[in-house]
Amino acid sequence: MNYRVIVRNIAPCSCENEGEAEVYFPDFDITIVCYFIGHVDWFKDCFPLNELREANLRFWHANWQLTEKQAKSISKSVVGIYTGFELDEEKEKLFKVNSLLPILSDNELGDYHLDVPEGSWVESTGQFVIEEVEC
Repeated sequence: MNYRVIVRNIAPCSCENEGEAEVYFPDFDITIVCYFIGHVDWFKDCFPLNELREANLRFWHANWQLTEKQAKSISKSVVGIYTGFELDEEKEKLFKVNSLLPILSDNELGDYHLDVPEGSWVESTGQFVIEEVEC
């Protein structure tokens, strides 16, 4: 999904070809630490610090599971309401979860099946990944 974002801080890994970024989502008034893939200089060109940009965000989930929790959250895990799925350009399922912001989640880190009814409260661990829309 595309969002308006402001990157506030960048922490590249030692290889400088990936890292984490502290990303603020002004439309939702929330900050999330996101993983990025690509050279740190390229990332800085796409997302200059403290400048409003458009970004694509996905949540690489481990395993979505039904939960007793009834409050949306994004911390050590994501809790939200499962609202169905859509197919990406490669015909793979992307799960839609309504949490503190709407999330598209793919199975980079786990199971691609989610056998729960729409409207169910679900929870998963995983990692947010930020990508440029156009750079």
